Amino acid sequence: DYSQERAVVNLQAANQLETVSEAGAEEQILLSQEESFSRLKSRQLFLAQTHAQQLHSAFAHKAAYFAGNILGDLHYADQRPLLPLAEESVNQPVLALGFSAGIKNTWLFSNETFLGLAGYNGHRTELSFVPDFALTLRYQVRPQWEVEAGLSFSSNVGQSYYQYIHGRFSRKDISLNYIHGEIMANYLSRRSWVVLQNTLRLNSTIGFYLAGLNNAFESIEGERFDVSHNYQSIDYGLILGQNVDIELPGNLTFSPGIRLSWGLPNIHERMPDLPEFMWKTLNRSLEFRLAVLYRVPIGNK
Repeated sequence: DYSQERAVVNLQAANQLETVSEAGAEEQILLSQEESFSRLKSRQLFLAQTHAQQLHSAFAHKAAYFAGNILGDLHYADQRPLLPLAEESVNQPVLALGFSAGIKNTWLFSNETFLGLAGYNGHRTELSFVPDFALTLRYQVRPQWEVEAGLSFSSNVGQSYYQYIHGRFSRKDISLNYIHGEIMANYLSRRSWVVLQNTLRLNSTIGFYLAGLNNAFESIEGERFDVSHNYQSIDYGLILGQNVDIELPGNLTFSPGIRLSWGLPNIHERMPDLPEFMWKTLNRSLEFRLAVLYRVPIGNK
């Protein structure tokens, strides 16, 4: 019996030793794993710190490089003249000389004209077309802006009527001749078109004219009378126009367009014995004009 009990005790002791041994092994394994994780974290932290230092060093090197370039450029810029804008360096002033010819539909707006348009008492106002010629000068001061001047030594305006005169239905023609000068600002469109190797560009005009009376005549059924004393010596007004500039080979520009002239003052002399509406006269015209110009680039930029 004693030997059996001894064997049982030994077996229990062995089992307890085995259990303790397994627990110790597990504890050692856990300690080993924790140590491995700690080493791994330390390694990752070391690598991260090393990478951050490398990035910081590279960024500092790049920053120093770019800063050096900028300072070098500024130092170089201080030693050289400033260049103009690209647009101004390419475009240069252009002087264009030539002539223009046109057909004007002229109107002398007066009481007679309105009675004829209304057909009062058989009166009739006729359309009047007269030729016009002028010398033309253009100076392009900016890529989109020109100054234009024109001069005509003999510019005609007039009006024709059919009305009863001394009991007879007669034709009456009024013709005024002026020396006519004009000054305008032209705006050139930014957009252009190429047609058959020629450049087309819109040219919008606004300006002012001043005219001095050369003579004035009135004709009734072919019989002519000098009526210069009935009209003011000076006329002036506004100009609006739209052209299409066609740049041709050989520095030539062909510029067709339309132009509206709007006279501002009453061009008829005062007639104290009659109410103003009976003699007030305003000069207006609508013209189709063709200009031919030779372009001369001037100056260097």
